[in-house]
Amino acid sequence: MKWITKFSALGVVAALALVACQKDNVSYPKLQKGISITASTSSSVRTTFDGQATKWAAGDEMCVLIEGNNYSTPTPHLFTLTDAATNQFTNATAGVDYELEYDFYAVYSSDEVTINEGTTVTVQIGAATQTQAGSDPNHIAALDPLTGCTLATKPNEVGIEMNHNAAVLAVAIRNNAPMTGIQSLQIEAEEGITLYGKFDIDIADGAISGGIDTGRSVVVEVEDSGVVATDEEFIVYAAIAPCQLAANSTLKFTVTESNGTVYELVKEFPNGRTISAGDLLSTTLNMSAANTTTYNILFTSGNIPAGFPANDDDSVKDATTYFSFNGVTLGFNCKGGYSTSNTTDDYLIFNTTSKSGAMIVIPKLDGCTLAEATLLNDITGKHRASLYNADGIVKIVGGTGNPVDSKKLASDATILSPTTTADVDYIYVYNDSSTNPYRCQGLCLKYVKQ
Repeated sequence: MKWITKFSALGVVAALALVACQKDNVSYPKLQKGISITASTSSSVRTTFDGQATKWAAGDEMCVLIEGNNYSTPTPHLFTLTDAATNQFTNATAGVDYELEYDFYAVYSSDEVTINEGTTVTVQIGAATQTQAGSDPNHIAALDPLTGCTLATKPNEVGIEMNHNAAVLAVAIRNNAPMTGIQSLQIEAEEGITLYGKFDIDIADGAISGGIDTGRSVVVEVEDSGVVATDEEFIVYAAIAPCQLAANSTLKFTVTESNGTVYELVKEFPNGRTISAGDLLSTTLNMSAANTTTYNILFTSGNIPAGFPANDDDSVKDATTYFSFNGVTLGFNCKGGYSTSNTTDDYLIFNTTSKSGAMIVIPKLDGCTLAEATLLNDITGKHRASLYNADGIVKIVGGTGNPVDSKKLASDATILSPTTTADVDYIYVYNDSSTNPYRCQGLCLKYVKQ
């Protein structure tokens, strides 16, 4: 543990004066070196986290401020864990009189601790970015500083009950279809709500105040979550600072699946909610009820499904054929044929010339409307696209001079006419160039719950 001591100049002078006075008038003939402290709570506080409580681990250290008798002001000492089974920390150099009573103020933090005047310290609570390994919630311990004190206690009888200063959100993620895995969870509060930062804690009464380097958005990045089966739950843990949610305020949750699919859900608190230090709050997010679902589909090497026409094989013509990209079924139809690139396999080629275009059939989602379709295109050519049947807008990104918002075709004369055209939502793409095909590297589909 690293700490910084900060006192005002006046405080330093006063402390030195008191010490000098004590040396002139008071002696402590029975001073001995060495103190052992038992630091625990009813749930056995240590520095790993099992989803319910944190647990001390080998090598843990805490700062203990000792005040009284030969310590005229709270004086910091480093204590190191010596016995995890009994939650015992030891300092071998602190000088105390075992027959006298002292006040002990303890703080544990894996981050830097700033020691201010009196019994106030500055510590980090939560963090903007947190990393969870699989389903293991151990990362919480490093983001939850612990404090506690005991007053008027003899040095050989010190036991300190440590208190949590972060709250923990346990978010269970599930879906009515299999998920390729959980890549990340973002929790975003409204303006004026703080979810992490550096705060002042008065160890004497546990009051949390101030706040610098704060933020209202926390992202938990998940490593190796594995596949989440239908209706299974995967729990993501986030450490946040205590906060007050006003009536009718919301928290926005954004879940990113391993295949790039993004789900946005908003939870409202009609009566508000006080989130206190030490709270363990649980909530369940069902992806099938997401307010917004965004599919990010890449037409690049490694993402092309089996059986898709390859290497400029444009033999597939005048028929709509369906393929699954990362669980999203798309249909393709192009008079001139379509395939993957014959060079890098990092885009699809639609052999469109003179506005004889291609059709990409996009899925319908029950209870949802398509808000936006975005095409990521190769840099060559003047790409165009229009959206048919579905509501929403279509955008084009990528390529020098390409329009960001494409125009709606004035006539359907060049639209492909399969028998199912009227029954499907589709994007019509073409290239104004008479010599260049339409090259597409990806497709983003954003659906909104009705």
